[in-house]
Amino acid sequence: MERRQTYLELIAVIRHALRKESLPAHIHWDSLIPLAAGHRLMGFVHRALSEMPNRPEHIVKQVESAYFEAVGKQIRLDHYADALFRLFTEREIPHMPLQGYCLRAQYPQPNWRTSQDLNILVALEKREEVAALIEDMGFRRVNREEHDLYLLDQVKIEIRYSLSDGDLINGGETPWDSLVTTDGISYSFSPTALYAYQMSLMHRNFSSDTGIGIRSLLDLYMCRQKLDEADIPVLDDWFAARGISNFARCMFDLSEVWFGDMPATNDTILLGSYIAANGGGNGLAGSETPHASLFRRIFPSFRVMRREFKAVRCFPPLLPLFWVIRWFLLPARKKKAADANERYRKMLDRVRELTGVESIAP
Repeated sequence: MERRQTYLELIAVIRHALRKESLPAHIHWDSLIPLAAGHRLMGFVHRALSEMPNRPEHIVKQVESAYFEAVGKQIRLDHYADALFRLFTEREIPHMPLQGYCLRAQYPQPNWRTSQDLNILVALEKREEVAALIEDMGFRRVNREEHDLYLLDQVKIEIRYSLSDGDLINGGETPWDSLVTTDGISYSFSPTALYAYQMSLMHRNFSSDTGIGIRSLLDLYMCRQKLDEADIPVLDDWFAARGISNFARCMFDLSEVWFGDMPATNDTILLGSYIAANGGGNGLAGSETPHASLFRRIFPSFRVMRREFKAVRCFPPLLPLFWVIRWFLLPARKKKAADANERYRKMLDRVRELTGVESIAP
């Protein structure tokens, strides 16, 4: 219940920025901030907090630190993007930004949607010329397969040379025939094509370890605002042809419940809980050694323990005592964990049934 309450508070924060709705009377910042950071939505939290009277100073510092760090990375990324796009235009290299970089334009405030990296579609015949330009900027190429990956400090540029036929709503001999351009050099998605592309990516990520999160639904909602009513039947036909109609309907419904005017149902509540809890995939899997993981299970951190034992918050020095208490409660904890796993299995079965995505990994 606590986890669901936290993600609903985050949704309320986003709605406050988008729709000027009132914030909850009480927000559990200690839980909300990690969730917002995990879903990369600190811009909305920063906006909400800046408009609140009597703000807790330690929370303000924590949010501002995370937000300005993300904005700082975005400014640096924008610097290289602007320089690279200018070079591409001068050299007449066909190109188009993908994913986060082009989605930022869908938001009322670009810094509400920061990007981790720069993804660009480039004409394949320009591959070596593009490599030389990027390497001259100080980047090094670390991957060369179907796409090229370049790194410079914390800036990542990924150059792609094709898009899946299943991601493009309009047909053509090449991916470029399905895009919009006025000069044959700088390309973009049409609003309809962008919505279709996002839905296709979400479907692919939903059934993989990558996962989707709250921001994926928000991206979809923002793209939807740019569509005309005449676009909807075209999209519905395309989703049906791809066999993802159930998934597309579920994602549309949930995005409208979270950020629009659609009332919640039992199914959207269940699906929303699943996505909020699993958003972004299991990005930490394999990051700890087995010994470190075992140590964390035996001696959980103060943050974990204060959620299980409220008294720990009042008496931090007694943390070792509560570790011992936790060990004695282990049989009951195992039973509780088994019950939770069974509830999760049932939820996963229902999510598969609703979305039509059978390959969701538990």
